[in-house]
Amino acid sequence: MGRIDPKLIVQGEESPIKIVKFKGKTSRTAGHQHDFVVYEDDSVEIFEATINNKEGQVEKHTHEYLGDYPYGVMSKILRTSTSKRTHHHKIESVSHPIDLQKTVYGKKSFDDKINRSFDEFMSKSKDISMEEFFSYYNQMFYEIPKDGSNSHKTIIDQSTDYIGDFIDGRDAEIMDLVNQVVDLEQKLAAVEEADKEHPVFTNGTFLKQADKSPIYYMDKGAKRKIMDFDTYLVLKRVNGHETDKPDEEVYILVNEDVIKGLETGPKFSPEDLYGDVEQRDKAEEKRRVELDPDDFKADPSNYATTSDYIEALDRETRQLLAKEEYVQELYYRYQYDSQNITDTGERSEAKDKYREVREELYNLRRKILKYTDILESVDPDGDLQNIEIDTSQLKQIVEEKMSRPDNDFSQAELQQLKSKENKIARFLDKQGNATYGRPEKKPISGAPSTPSTPGSDSSAMSGYLAGAGITGVGAATEEMPKNPPVGYVSNVNRTVKNHNATEAIRAMKLGAKSPGGNYYWTLRYRSPSDMRTPELISPQWTQYENSLKPGFNGIVMPLPKPVSKYYWATGKFEWMPKPGSFPGVKGRTWEGKTIHKLNG
Repeated sequence: MGRIDPKLIVQGEESPIKIVKFKGKTSRTAGHQHDFVVYEDDSVEIFEATINNKEGQVEKHTHEYLGDYPYGVMSKILRTSTSKRTHHHKIESVSHPIDLQKTVYGKKSFDDKINRSFDEFMSKSKDISMEEFFSYYNQMFYEIPKDGSNSHKTIIDQSTDYIGDFIDGRDAEIMDLVNQVVDLEQKLAAVEEADKEHPVFTNGTFLKQADKSPIYYMDKGAKRKIMDFDTYLVLKRVNGHETDKPDEEVYILVNEDVIKGLETGPKFSPEDLYGDVEQRDKAEEKRRVELDPDDFKADPSNYATTSDYIEALDRETRQLLAKEEYVQELYYRYQYDSQNITDTGERSEAKDKYREVREELYNLRRKILKYTDILESVDPDGDLQNIEIDTSQLKQIVEEKMSRPDNDFSQAELQQLKSKENKIARFLDKQGNATYGRPEKKPISGAPSTPSTPGSDSSAMSGYLAGAGITGVGAATEEMPKNPPVGYVSNVNRTVKNHNATEAIRAMKLGAKSPGGNYYWTLRYRSPSDMRTPELISPQWTQYENSLKPGFNGIVMPLPKPVSKYYWATGKFEWMPKPGSFPGVKGRTWEGKTIHKLNG
């Protein structure tokens, strides 16, 4: 994400990056604080701050905000800084469109104090510190009347009663009236907020942008993004639509400008449908079970073949990845509650939940990494095909990987799973997105074990690809070339001039593409067991380089420079489908260069 000057940001403006919703400052820590903005998608950008280190040097750094606002947390690790010191800030002084009152209700007390008819947000009074109070008091000292309400006498009487553990009946009456006023103000604010409505799209309207998946629900004049399909179905029925009614008849299609122009409210999640803590806990536990339904045991003895075990392990790992993502959201939610709920008992309960979820999250990550290690050891291609390890070898690998101690995992390993989309390559698609499901495999019949010999029948390759479920695209639609590429020169006799890898590549036509671009000219591996390309360095060239080194007496006696540094024969090469064309095809290298990217 590009950086912008926080001083130039205006609330609600459309920046070159995203629409800014809120902005503010972090808490002051280590003698500094950071400016930040909250974008419309609830992502947070923390801007750089400048500090002087212990050596008197000027350092600039920033932090990463983990999770969606306001349930995320700022990382202690410094970004864009060479310093190894860490510190922590809290998000505060946010400029909201609605002034929030001091009290933050927990899940238990919320229903007792506030109307839940989509009335999540209430006006809050500003919380002032003790220093601010006495500053205001000193400034207004001579303006406060000696007698009457809000006078010096009132302050003296209240303070005297407090110190003497005595409460005057009149003060109790005053406090009762004040509480009634506060209660009436809260109810009035709730009614005003509940009555708020867009002039065109009334509350309860469903909106959807064409060619975009999210469905929005209008509530109190603002659009709220519906987070899952089950929540959508509930809202659909609540608003008088039958379950089987086509969705196209439920929502209104609008363009992007309309969506951007609407006020944005909080996301509509399943938690908004549950009334108390007990029901929410039940929903969370149900979700955990749904995301991890299999009673999987990492024991190869329970499976007939190695392939059956690896397929089951791959499926289980993907289920655990989806579960990890959900538990991570719970982690951020309870972390936020443990820091912001004002009720002492409920805040303590949130802290217990946070510690419980944190332990569950890290246990999940360690289990996923262990399972991934097994998968990559047995099935490095990640295609669940041609697994050659026998059951005894498999059991040994599983026992070794599963016995890894919990304290042996580095933070770098665990951080691969920190974001919503994991960073383990095995579970990413071609676009780098996490995949938690795998399409059912189709049987491969008559597939050649190595469909890569020059001059081989391309129909065999097409059959392989078709059996793998890849038809009509890529290599399956093009005949595999039968001859070397145009311009290729054999150098068995070491007569082709080349003194470096670039010159050799040009003569070998290494990396040359087929007419359709789906195959490339590459060096064979040394052998089925040695997955490396040959070096091809001429012995004469090695002798020549050795002659350039001083002898035991310091005398250099160079030999004549050979014509060729590298030599090669046609049998050293083959046509191969480009990497990514079908499962199991990986790129090859020679002299540190990726072959399929050469001679393009």
